[in-house]
Amino acid sequence: HSLGGALAVLASQQISRAHPRSKQTVYTFGCPRVGNSTFAAMFNDAIPDAWAIVNRGDPICTLPKLGFKRIGQRVNVDVEGNLIVRGGYFELSVVHRGTVVKNHMMGQYGLALASIIKAQFSASKSLPGGAAGAEALLGAVDVSAALVMSNMGLEALRDASLVPELTEKRDGRWCRSSPRSATRSWQRRPPEETVFLRWLLR
Repeated sequence: HSLGGALAVLASQQISRAHPRSKQTVYTFGCPRVGNSTFAAMFNDAIPDAWAIVNRGDPICTLPKLGFKRIGQRVNVDVEGNLIVRGGYFELSVVHRGTVVKNHMMGQYGLALASIIKAQFSASKSLPGGAAGAEALLGAVDVSAALVMSNMGLEALRDASLVPELTEKRDGRWCRSSPRSATRSWQRRPPEETVFLRWLLR
């Protein structure tokens, strides 16, 4: 995420140069642009399985502007459960236009990913086989812990009245937010309930 994503790009490029036959997969979240068009072309040739996940309105993903280019396949996400892979001009310039600084926070990326999983149980937004894939994911990974969310159990995901809620720790307090609510309520929780995003490090 962010600077860590930029470092992952540079590290994977160095690994590719040192071990040209290695096969790597790179996922970045909110990664700034790292190199110029020549660097991006060389990176994409060496590591074709690279994915740049961009939350709608994240300003960091557009920086620096002059002379820099994004690497990998762009994947746009948002808290409404939309997922746009390798979008065209309309999606990138019109639908996902503007900047929202808070959308750069890792918790907002988690909320967008949770909303995409929730959308797989909706008739209007689900992908073919999405519900079965979401059920398999829930069976293999504790998604609530990985995304630091509540309402991520199978029954809650199937219930249209419940939305995923982000629970993240800030200054010793817990912050709750959901896609439907911009307001936040604070409450104390014991430190043993702290959950880390281990799934990002795998």
